[in-house]
Amino acid sequence: MKTTVVIPTYNSAKTIEATLNSVLSQTSPADEILIMDDGSTDNTVSLLRRHVPRITLFEQRNQGVARARNVLCQHAQGDLIAFLDHDDLWHPDYLAAQHQLFAAHPEAAAFFTGHDNFHGHGNYEWKNTPPVTATAVEVLAPLNFLKQY
Repeated sequence: MKTTVVIPTYNSAKTIEATLNSVLSQTSPADEILIMDDGSTDNTVSLLRRHVPRITLFEQRNQGVARARNVLCQHAQGDLIAFLDHDDLWHPDYLAAQHQLFAAHPEAAAFFTGHDNFHGHGNYEWKNTPPVTATAVEVLAPLNFLKQY
């Protein structure tokens, strides 16, 4: 099973490297990392170019985050697509947890995990708790998912 990480970005020079490092530090590495710069006017692109060829960088004039995600999904080669925003961080076991969920529920269309809110641009220390435990899994029928979220 291949996993593609897609990251749309716009003017994220302050956060994109921490976000990318959280992907590159996964215990279960991504098979490909696709990043779309959506017309940044800061030095986001120059920061990202230093990570090629470990990432594939796309650029477009500013068309919004939805268009950026859609284009990245069209290029994705993975069986699973993992979405990440340019100012978010993943727990080091995030993709491993997603793979575990997929193995247990191959019929599922989407997987979600909990999150921690934090503020600032310093280093973040993760608690030693796994992002998913078997007792925390909730399976929702498609219609119930739409109603709930």
